Amino acid sequence: LVGEDWAAIFSRSEAEGVRHIDAVLSYCTNKNEASASVRSVACKALGNICTECLTMKSGDIESEFSRTLSLDSAKSICNNIGDVLTTALRDSAPSVRSMAMFAVGNLAQTLY
Repeated sequence: LVGEDWAAIFSRSEAEGVRHIDAVLSYCTNKNEASASVRSVACKALGNICTECLTMKSGDIESEFSRTLSLDSAKSICNNIGDVLTTALRDSAPSVRSMAMFAVGNLAQTLY
């Protein structure tokens, strides 16, 4: 999803947007229900969420999304992403670790 998609989801309901992100988070580390390729794609999706969804500025123009998400929710989402990625970085599959590193970089860029 691109930034406008996330803005549309969160504009309907912040709780709905958080549920969508939580669904992605659940696939990053769930070895019982998700294969390594699914975990890897989920970690990549988290990286994209960081840049498309959590970035508060898009160039010099404030993003639509930043006006629809409370600061407390943004902090909570970032903390949850950080916790999940910490686990994903220890995954036995190299592809999962690689995409987790991608997501960590995007999260760091978002927070900077």
